[in-house]
Parts: sequence; C-alpha cells; structure tokens
Amino acid sequence: MKILALTDGSVKSATALDAFDGRTQVDMHVPLAPLPDVMAKPDIVIMSFVDFPEYGMRPLLEWLEKHELSNKPRILCMPKSVARQFSASVRLFADKLLPLPVRADVMLDAVE
Repeated sequence: MKILALTDGSVKSATALDAFDGRTQVDMHVPLAPLPDVMAKPDIVIMSFVDFPEYGMRPLLEWLEKHELSNKPRILCMPKSVARQFSASVRLFADKLLPLPVRADVMLDAVE
C-alpha cells in the first residue's frame, strides 16, 4: 500500500502518520504544490491539518481532481474543535474523519 500524506507541516499533524512507522510507504507532500509523477499513484490519501488551510476545501478538491486522486479513499485528520466548524462539508470532502491526535490503532483501522 502506498499513502500520500498532505499536511500543514506541524508536528501535531505528522502524528497522524505515526501508525505506519516505516512499515508502509508514505510520501509526504505540501498541499496544492505540483505533484511529482512518482507520487501520483497512491492507494489512499491522508490529509492532516491542525487548522484547515486558509485556501479552503474547493482548491484542495480541485487539486485532488487534477491529480486524479479524487476517487482515492481520503482520510482527514484534524482537531475536534476545527472539525466542528466544517462538520457538514468535511464529511463530503473525506471518506473518514479522525480527530488529532490519532491513536495508531484507530488510524490502522481507518486505512483497512
């Protein structure tokens, strides 16, 4: 399994990936930056943000579509307080929503 991780670069966001601990290939990437061809075929996309990015969901959705990732399973990780602000639209944006910090067993269950 290959995972594409889009994060805001914070330590708290990166903890969402601790469950994989070198056992699964995780390509880290900056949201909306051009995606290198070698990273274009992940099995799943994990997005982890302490705050939802200023640019909002629409540009991120368009970016996912541009790179043919909109049909891939997507997990969004963010603090509960932030998720509440976007509750309805976040559920349309991601297949799973997990609170930060994410326990390793919860992340592995979500990926399966």
